[in-house]
Amino acid sequence: MRRLFVPLCLLALIGCSPVHAGDDDGAADASIRPDSMMCMNDLDCTGAASHCLDGLCVQCLGNDQCAAGQLCDTQTHECRGCAQHSECASNVCDPVLATCAVTDEVVYVDSANGSFAGNCGTHDLPCSSLDTGLGKVNADRHYLSLFGTFNFPKISLAQRITIVGYGSATLDTGFDPQMAGALIDVKAGADVVLDGLKIINNQGGEGITCANAKLWIGHSVISKHMGNGISASKCSLDIEDTEISGNSQMALYSDQLTMHSSLIDGNVQGGINACSDGLDVRNNVFVNNTTGFNRYQGAMEFFCGTGLMPGLVAYNTLVNNSINGLERGLIGCSSQPNLTIDSNIIFGNHVDSGPTVTNCVGLGKNVSDQNLNTQTIVTTDPKFVDAANFDFHLQPGSPARNLGTPGHALPYDFDGKARSDGQPDMGAFEVP
Repeated sequence: MRRLFVPLCLLALIGCSPVHAGDDDGAADASIRPDSMMCMNDLDCTGAASHCLDGLCVQCLGNDQCAAGQLCDTQTHECRGCAQHSECASNVCDPVLATCAVTDEVVYVDSANGSFAGNCGTHDLPCSSLDTGLGKVNADRHYLSLFGTFNFPKISLAQRITIVGYGSATLDTGFDPQMAGALIDVKAGADVVLDGLKIINNQGGEGITCANAKLWIGHSVISKHMGNGISASKCSLDIEDTEISGNSQMALYSDQLTMHSSLIDGNVQGGINACSDGLDVRNNVFVNNTTGFNRYQGAMEFFCGTGLMPGLVAYNTLVNNSINGLERGLIGCSSQPNLTIDSNIIFGNHVDSGPTVTNCVGLGKNVSDQNLNTQTIVTTDPKFVDAANFDFHLQPGSPARNLGTPGHALPYDFDGKARSDGQPDMGAFEVP
């Protein structure tokens, strides 16, 4: 099962194919806001909508009339953020800011078609070496555009940098157990964005480590590492639409975690181990994670919460996870105050001994095949579309339908489908 949606595309207006603003008889584009002021020329237009187009006032006619990095939507003629890299002349849309990078801000690297020349790194002359490209990153050129596969690439990042891989750029140690340490090490003080990367096969340690820094990961795959997929300490960690799978230890450890619309799949020593203070874990799927004997966490383990900042674990789907240890259940807490666990589907998991959920004082209403508390909606069939083939979308007759807590929901589900009717469905997916 793979993720299908990029949450960024909800936050920025989605671009459409260019069309003419008006048809042959001069009628205004039907996509322009119906409440737009009528006009004869620009002098009739005031405020943000200061341009006259086919008798209606609009915000922009071209990109040069929008703020730096924004685009003029070709249908609505409103300024908006970019939603995909191909919309930008630089081929880099900042995944966090939804703005187009300027070409001169980008270092380009292409492992197959790049150059070893000293002046490489431009759009027309990309470098072939990842190390060479990283050496050209500075305060003025803090975007790194990667194409291709980079073998034995272990790197340290100690500055502000956004690395864009377009969903295919691969960092692969080739299962070499001699490559000790993390594949990507984020150093203290760094501000790092990793977008569209495949970070795989480190048999010498973790996929990513981060300490005393900021790290955003989106639209990426972190898989098949001997250690944890991610280990983060005093690191502000934000994960969106990312797969963390097949790691020999747990998927991730973090004391400052936000994670949305991600897949945690088949990690050998559990799912996530996270501090509850400020925790935000929503719209994720946890499946096939296992825990060996006498290990602490199952799918989720929460620790170190003071209660000063609320934590929320909601609208997740947990299926076919197992724990053989004696310390914690599938979801384990240390009696953290102010941690809410609500509107999840917890079904078809295996706990060798003890309860499914332990010491979680903020356990709310969830759907489960186990009676977790008095609010549990107990069911023998949550009506997944095809659980045997890991399709955990819900059928219309699901007992999870319309029963989620509205105030705990994101505006969208795992796939990006809007949760807009005021009655969200429990778990990671809205009923189609």
